[in-house]
Amino acid sequence: MKNQLKSIISGLVALLTIVILLGCDLSTPASTSSPPSPASPQEWVTVGEYTVIVHEFDEETFTDSDGNVECIFYLHVEYDNQSNEAVDYRLNQWSVFDDENYAYDYEIMDRYYEDQGKPRLRESMLNPGMQVKGWAAFLVPEGATINRAQFLTGYFDGTAVDFILEPSTP
Repeated sequence: MKNQLKSIISGLVALLTIVILLGCDLSTPASTSSPPSPASPQEWVTVGEYTVIVHEFDEETFTDSDGNVECIFYLHVEYDNQSNEAVDYRLNQWSVFDDENYAYDYEIMDRYYEDQGKPRLRESMLNPGMQVKGWAAFLVPEGATINRAQFLTGYFDGTAVDFILEPSTP
């Protein structure tokens, strides 16, 4: 039994070593390229395999059924796949930041999108030569000044680009 356990552990260590070595290209140095420069709304930006734009941003305040005030910050975004392969697009590639550097993630509830006449950006694949646009909604604190939106290509090998937004207070 003890020898079987040693054999299993040795096999797992060898397998883990192979996985690590295959996942790391030791022949090339790590990339030293600088991140993309900040962009402005209405400016197409290519980052990685993505070409994206923030067409506009908007803010609205709602009062829920309990009388609580909800401030929603909107981004109207578009993707243009200029690559030779399909790319995925999704809401979680976007976040917004306020002037105190707090970050806010997207919301998915329909009451912030279709109910307001703002079609939500869906999550799917975009074939070469195709475009898709939609809205991303973010629940932010009342009085927050949102001054930056960020697009992230992916979590593990991602590159981010910031869109500098004119100061705005919802």
